[in-house]
Amino acid sequence: MKVSRTQLWWHALRENILCRWREFLREPSAILFVIIMPPLWIAILGTIFSPSDTYRYAVGVVQGSNPAVVAALQADSALQLREGELDELLQAAGKGEVLTVVQAEGKQVYYYLDAKNQESMGAKLYVDNRIQHFFQRRDAVPTTIKPAPPRIRYVDFFIPGLLAFSIMSSSFYGVGMTIVSNRRENLLKRYRVTPMPPLVFILSHIIGRLLVLLVEIAIIVLSGMLLFDFTIKGNPFSFIVYAIIGTTTFTALATLLSSRGRNISTCYSLINLITLPLALFSGVWFDTAWLPRWLAAICSWLPLTPLAEGLRGIAVDATSLTALLPQLLLMCAYTVIASLCAKLLFKWY
Repeated sequence: MKVSRTQLWWHALRENILCRWREFLREPSAILFVIIMPPLWIAILGTIFSPSDTYRYAVGVVQGSNPAVVAALQADSALQLREGELDELLQAAGKGEVLTVVQAEGKQVYYYLDAKNQESMGAKLYVDNRIQHFFQRRDAVPTTIKPAPPRIRYVDFFIPGLLAFSIMSSSFYGVGMTIVSNRRENLLKRYRVTPMPPLVFILSHIIGRLLVLLVEIAIIVLSGMLLFDFTIKGNPFSFIVYAIIGTTTFTALATLLSSRGRNISTCYSLINLITLPLALFSGVWFDTAWLPRWLAAICSWLPLTPLAEGLRGIAVDATSLTALLPQLLLMCAYTVIASLCAKLLFKWY
């Protein structure tokens, strides 16, 4: 029975996709980093950085301070007081156990704190305000505190970034390491001499990554929903489409990274060398606002930055795909450039 070229093409593509899926299921490290680790990261970091219902300033009070002032501070539920000798409290402040140290001698008050630490300055301002009112200070302008929209929870910030990081790492390790391993074992050479077009092999990795992506989205988003009531405020379809584009980008980059290597250890080291700065400076774990402006401007061009920002924008701010056009264009540019370079550099043996 004669088989047409189209039938051969589709048969090869189907078998290669199944091969990619079996490689994923049979690789213990892939199961660990895609299925097991993301929920653990969400549970650990979400619990650590989740704000408590009532925040209390940790304040040290030097023994022998004005008893009336100490009593007024003790009556304030927003303060967690710790009394002790000055040297003892200063050591506790250096370790972060107390934010600021207060010494009240009559109507003279001394504060010991790290003026560069925002929490310490906040505690000092709060305590000083309470003490000034205790001594009958009257505010020149009356003020009233009214509720405002709550700040974004860290877990809501973290989950889209974790998905972006998972897409990057699973693409680099799942595609890059697989290609290098196949080249080292001379499997690529055997693929090349078959009737299978080279494009089929590349497409199988892209489609295989998309199948893994569905698992990643399900694991990470469902873990966030179950553990911390995480919700995608934007369009879920836009969220998935954006993740697919990001997966395509990093699959192309992984193919480029593995286009010539034969040594698995070298490839592993190269991937680690790339993923670490990308994870640190692309807004995965923490906001890039803490970076110097010039460095943040440079980091905005990294391939992981538009993926993390876009997923976070859709999930947290309900941003549309149209509004994320600059990030989409940047990822598409990385995809095209990486694909063209991989085509020129790729070796089958």
